[in-house]
Amino acid sequence: MAQSPVSVTATMHSAPTAGLSHGVTTKVILYAGAPYLDLEVTLHDKPADDWPEAGWICLPLKVEKPQFRLGRLGGIADPTRDFVRGSNHDLQAVHTGLTIADAQGRGVGLCPLDSPLVSLDRPGLFKYSPDFVPSKPIAFINLFNNQWTTNFRLWNEGTWTTRVRLWTFDRFDAQASLITPSLEARYPLLAGAAEGKVWPSAIDGKGRDPARGAERRGAFGTRRPGDGVRRTPGRPRHDPAAVGVRGGPRSLRGPSAGGARHEGGPAGESSRRADRCAAPS
Repeated sequence: MAQSPVSVTATMHSAPTAGLSHGVTTKVILYAGAPYLDLEVTLHDKPADDWPEAGWICLPLKVEKPQFRLGRLGGIADPTRDFVRGSNHDLQAVHTGLTIADAQGRGVGLCPLDSPLVSLDRPGLFKYSPDFVPSKPIAFINLFNNQWTTNFRLWNEGTWTTRVRLWTFDRFDAQASLITPSLEARYPLLAGAAEGKVWPSAIDGKGRDPARGAERRGAFGTRRPGDGVRRTPGRPRHDPAAVGVRGGPRSLRGPSAGGARHEGGPAGESSRRADRCAAPS
């Protein structure tokens, strides 16, 4: 057990055994004043094995009559009714996270930060079920597999860590119970400090208006030189919101943030027509 001013961490280690050829370290991290916990699982020195294999984190929940929601690319899916018969019902990739709730909407949400493949009810590899419907409140997070031998790894070896964020809710709401906690886990708030000359511009920006509701915003990009600010709003298309930067150079403040970019556009692209960049919520 380790404690800091901001968190408490419980660490459990399992040494290699005859049935498990590699060690496993599991950490549970609780944060002061935060309504969630982080689960970290590390596999140590896993040997390569070209026989069919897969590893999972199994998370059984005490939820009666479970209702499932998967945050997939493009929307939220209910696996009991939204998947076409004959498609893959056993293994899904999540873009944000997933929730398991009871009939009253009380439940648990989770976001697998490093392992997007999940199964519900039972492990979903090395099988094909054209009409499987999950009924048990169990989430499986895939750590590794070698099911696909074309253009994928034939074996998995080494040491790596996977993280899962978990939280609870009393009444399911798509934004508050799934989307926002998942995106906050994937894109945590970052801050920086520097020494030197103070920026000459007055800090007069208003920043983000909380009354605008949910909104996903990027940060100063690091993928390539010249990236600016990226904004992906969770607002209707007609919303004329523009990029705003709190303080800093006027060229980055809305409504005509000349140094901003939208949805991957180049730096310097004008944001006067921010309504063109808005995606439907």
